[in-house]
Amino acid sequence: MKTYRNYHLGLGSNQGNRAELLKGAIKLLEQQAGTVQSCSRIYESRPMLLSSQKSSLHGNYLNAAVSLISPLEPKQLINTVLSIEKKLGRVRSVQERWGPRTIDIDLLFCEDLIIDSDKLILPHPRICERDFVLRPLADIDPTFIHPVVGKSVQELLEEFYRQKKECFILKTADLKL
Repeated sequence: MKTYRNYHLGLGSNQGNRAELLKGAIKLLEQQAGTVQSCSRIYESRPMLLSSQKSSLHGNYLNAAVSLISPLEPKQLINTVLSIEKKLGRVRSVQERWGPRTIDIDLLFCEDLIIDSDKLILPHPRICERDFVLRPLADIDPTFIHPVVGKSVQELLEEFYRQKKECFILKTADLKL
């Protein structure tokens, strides 16, 4: 009997036809990785920039989150995700950590698993610092408990805003995935 895992993934794009790239990523996830159970609204957010980066070179992102049921184990899924990113034109740059990208697909959670390896860290280590990750996650699974922090996604989002951390979301985009 095949074992299936529940994943939460974050998607983002700030190059090309951003909405179509998000849709393409979801379609390829369905074809290659499993079944997308739910999809968040789309949010437009400004890019996170390092002090050396010029904002004029980086367009705004469209961000979303999906829940995925997959027969793949986390290390298999990360390889599939990297292949999907490459297929959609993603070029990884060692020099520019948060550079522009056609598509970015992050594994955020795999159930309550905690993994810390060279290739994969779960839960994603910066979830709690990013409203453009927390808000879409709250759309699809607000009661999911972060296995390290021990708080729900909704609690983490509320805490984020209470602490007045730097916000990146500009608006909810009027688009459907």
